[in-house]
Amino acid sequence: MVLRFLSMSMIFVSSPCKRSFASALAFRPTPPPRFDVFSELLVGSWKTTTVNLNDGVNDEQIVEEVMRSCGGAVQGLREPIHNQDPIYLNRANDGFVFFDNGCYTYGPVKRQGDDKFLQNLMVGNFKSRVVMFGNDGDDGDDDFSVIFQWKKSGALFDENPPRIQTELAPCALKVDFIETITCSKASPMQPWMLQRAKWQKEISESPVPSSSEKGPTSLNDSRIRCWSLTQSAADFYHWLWSSDDSTREEGTVVQAGSLCEATGEVTVIARHYDSSDDLKQVLFAEGVLQ
Repeated sequence: MVLRFLSMSMIFVSSPCKRSFASALAFRPTPPPRFDVFSELLVGSWKTTTVNLNDGVNDEQIVEEVMRSCGGAVQGLREPIHNQDPIYLNRANDGFVFFDNGCYTYGPVKRQGDDKFLQNLMVGNFKSRVVMFGNDGDDGDDDFSVIFQWKKSGALFDENPPRIQTELAPCALKVDFIETITCSKASPMQPWMLQRAKWQKEISESPVPSSSEKGPTSLNDSRIRCWSLTQSAADFYHWLWSSDDSTREEGTVVQAGSLCEATGEVTVIARHYDSSDDLKQVLFAEGVLQ
């Protein structure tokens, strides 16, 4: 099911989220993610449903490893896209940024207009995910495909998967963000090169329990609200950090996110492009709804 988002780039933050423990957060260097850890969470067979559950369970899709032509190490993954040709996620592609938790973002290192983006967000510890594929919203008329998938084995639901709902005003959500991971240019003056990127992490010193710590809550007949939008970097970081410094951020952010209503867990992945439309940072954030 293809969703149409109108005037996404014109969404403004009227009620930015306030983090009561923002002062207790500090970025620290962290090792880059390991591809084998990431791919282990994705490789395999996934059952699929679209945002419109009147269609029921549409099909079953398989994420496969792609080996080097000369043999040896895994070069990347082949990601099947609902009603689209599969996308090859080459681990050496600078526009493909992944995390140890299975989330990833795939897109251009320089925005040129009507760019295509692929975003994958894992949903808690339920062996499930939200996949979004489409273009950014600078033209004010977005087309995005949104699907929900779960592993054939180990999921806590089967016949009644969660309903998917579009969240049109995500930056009005009040969220306590627990963990943030950033992947940034090694130097502002250098071009974007993933192998040289600087990885940092911040974790709240007063963490709110995540869904994985709450036990196996069933997602049967629950709802997952998701979004994908393009906005100014100042608006995005003001929502994320609620800091006066955020208003000085320049450029554009293409973000995707999900909210699991059963657990209150919020997951966000974002690509920050500078005023010249060059990629400068990729960010992953996880928190809970207040």
